[in-house]
Amino acid sequence: MVKGLSNFLMLIVVLLFNSNCNEQNVKENKSVQKENATVIVPFLPGDCHQCNEGFYKNLKILDARKVEYSFLLPDEFSEDLNYIKKEYKLEGYKNHQFIFSSALFNKYRAFQQTFVLQFGSDANYRTYNNATELIRDLELIGTEEKMTFGSYNVKKTTATILVKNNEQMYFQSSVQTNAFDYLDLKNKKQAIKIVFTDEQLLNNYILNFKDSSIAKSKLNEIKSITDIPNKDKFEQFELVKDTLFVSSYHTYISNIADSLLGGFISINIYKGGIYAATRPINSERIPIEYSIIPKFHVYKNRLYIEVVKNQLASNKPNYFLAEFELKNGAYQYKELLNFVVPSINNEVGYQYLELRFSDRFFMTSISNLLYDFETGQSIPLNIPLNETFGFADLMNNLKGVNIIIKDIEAKYPNLLISYFSKDENGSVTNRVLNYDLSIKNIVGKFEIPEENARFFKPVPSRFGCFFWMPEKNNNDYMIYKKLF
Repeated sequence: MVKGLSNFLMLIVVLLFNSNCNEQNVKENKSVQKENATVIVPFLPGDCHQCNEGFYKNLKILDARKVEYSFLLPDEFSEDLNYIKKEYKLEGYKNHQFIFSSALFNKYRAFQQTFVLQFGSDANYRTYNNATELIRDLELIGTEEKMTFGSYNVKKTTATILVKNNEQMYFQSSVQTNAFDYLDLKNKKQAIKIVFTDEQLLNNYILNFKDSSIAKSKLNEIKSITDIPNKDKFEQFELVKDTLFVSSYHTYISNIADSLLGGFISINIYKGGIYAATRPINSERIPIEYSIIPKFHVYKNRLYIEVVKNQLASNKPNYFLAEFELKNGAYQYKELLNFVVPSINNEVGYQYLELRFSDRFFMTSISNLLYDFETGQSIPLNIPLNETFGFADLMNNLKGVNIIIKDIEAKYPNLLISYFSKDENGSVTNRVLNYDLSIKNIVGKFEIPEENARFFKPVPSRFGCFFWMPEKNNNDYMIYKKLF
């Protein structure tokens, strides 16, 4: 067994030797141990992977900070404990214990992984290459930052929240879709209600129809009809650095005689809650069997928009994403991307093909494939997700667990995935996974109580954190909490 792991052990030697652990910076008398937090050091005797300065520096750092930890070994080494302590000079470390469990050892060991931090229970953990990083996270476990909104009251019907650091927030109600609110938390400004002005609305029509007379006529026609709700509505929001991109859908009458309605999509741009510009979407060259919908992602100044097909084909690929280039102030259709509909959607169609974007990556809401804009490839993830669901199973939850991905946030090699699952009894579980793309495995996970999960999601600018908004005190605050 030991011989078969020699390559794995040599990799640990290199990683430990290169660990940047400066013992001089450790405060000797400060304890950082947290309640319900356990530190584990997977340890495999037999090769000299522990015989290096870096490994023992890490142990001294844990001791200096009064962090209690346990060496974890496979079961078969339990009879040789006294020899192992002496041979590897482990007797001098004061805050440790020994655990013998082959199951736990096989779960936690990986060539990058030397230390494990469990928090809450064994279900929640993260792995580390050095003690310094572990201690930093250990200090943050349980810490919270409470953000108040002053007199602003978040409505129960709020469906969309975007946050930039703890400086700016955007809210949209599921009822009033032709408006959204902007809060400047950094400068303590009151909320700004953002709506379509007459000037902006006319500009969007002119950009779409490319003729001011036709645009005014179409706009006046639809304005004269009062029984059509949501004629102009904001659809999807994406925050890129300090710029907010919002897609909007606008209804017009395509045939007056038959009262047939048409529509078009625009991308509206805001900075600091102030309208900056609108970019039209020119989609005339898209293949006739496809239609675009207002779900998009901005990456490297290009726009990626979800498309749907009138009818899924069984004998050829079905695409679901189109790329648009920015030319002369407009997004021009370039091509359908080679990403094909996941196999589960061949049965359930496009109803559950909702995309979750972050940087160069995206996923659908019900498959375990991670797509990469840079490589054009899909990566199967080792995460629990639907594999054999049919339409009835997704709708009625008749089999197993129905898992829906809510959000992703990427900072390579880490990928945070938030999702909820519903079991056969209707019980809902919400989790955040910390997935390491370099080793293709989960390195941390945390479960969030249902009562606190209304708006839980990863936070891009503070990777490894999430926020939620408790449904109390008039919904007037949010909490940042460190997880990973």
